[in-house]
Amino acid sequence: MEEIFTIIVSYIIGSFPTAYILGKRKTNKDIRKIGTKNMGALNVYKSIGKFYGFLTFLIDATKGILPVLIAYKLQFNQWWAGVCGLMAIIGHNWSIFLKFRGGKGASTSTGLIAVLFPTELPVAIAVFGILYLLTCNVSLCIGFCLGLLPLLAYLYSESVTLIIIAGLIPLIALIRITPGIKDLIKLSEGKMSNAIKIIVKGFNKFEEENVLKKEKWNV
Repeated sequence: MEEIFTIIVSYIIGSFPTAYILGKRKTNKDIRKIGTKNMGALNVYKSIGKFYGFLTFLIDATKGILPVLIAYKLQFNQWWAGVCGLMAIIGHNWSIFLKFRGGKGASTSTGLIAVLFPTELPVAIAVFGILYLLTCNVSLCIGFCLGLLPLLAYLYSESVTLIIIAGLIPLIALIRITPGIKDLIKLSEGKMSNAIKIIVKGFNKFEEENVLKKEKWNV
């Protein structure tokens, strides 16, 4: 019963709508209706300001750390501690306070990784930095690093439990971005070259370039 109660609490912690609250406080606008419309630190950073963006990241990352620390304090084993962290990510992505709408879990996942995979984290950050220099696409870099995590956990000889948890983190992210994958297929018009451009450049930039091309040919 103690484990179940802690899992529920972890979900509620993860559900805390940081970006939504800070957006309302600063601009009195719904963060889900401005910028990229994502309820995450990056959208807050670009749409509201750097300070609030970093603050959102720190709070959301703490949402991934706190449940694991609580679980360890209660002397739960590694599996239950990991599940508590995963429930925080799920809470962030499908917040009970916002009719089960939320962000994509990048910041909360980072917090969970920091506490459960401290050895792998510097490698993931280094890979993120290199990819960002090449693409300037934060979402792509985050997605790649999350997908790389299970391999890193295996290469660093982590326990089977941690390898499974490392695999579940990107799986939750994949489920969350399923609507985005559908948009990708639609916007790319079934062309692989367009799909690659969208992944590297992002939806907004790709659409802007397409509009400019159409305007150019209509002149």
